[in-house]
Amino acid sequence: MGLENKHRDSDGSVFDTQQSRVFLHLDYRWLHGSALYGGFSYMDGDTLSTVQSVYCNGLVATANYELIISSDAIEWDQGLSEDYCGNWISYRLSATTKTATLGFNYPINHNTAVDISFLQVNVSAQGGNEYDRQIIQFNLLKGF
Repeated sequence: MGLENKHRDSDGSVFDTQQSRVFLHLDYRWLHGSALYGGFSYMDGDTLSTVQSVYCNGLVATANYELIISSDAIEWDQGLSEDYCGNWISYRLSATTKTATLGFNYPINHNTAVDISFLQVNVSAQGGNEYDRQIIQFNLLKGF
């Protein structure tokens, strides 16, 4: 378990972010050295997004206006340009993020293991901006 506080400072205003997090992670050692593990974290802070302000066909992206108006900071995205079809803007929103992980680790020998896990991420930002993501990972872990 733990507490974490992060601040990031950049040349632009959008990428100046802050985040506070509380988290808990539990491991349960099981048969033949295998482990079942899980974790949960709750974060309060900022989330970033980049959207097109002008589409490839020249039309203005009006569907993004409500999110941009709700944002704490807005700027042209310097990493994306018209080379990527249209004009791009980045914005920062206040948000809460919840993550939950459940996984299983099985040792094959003294320096190799197989790990499979499921990660659920939920981001709820101001302006009604919501993100949900599920990630399943299968990893072969090898020590050298």
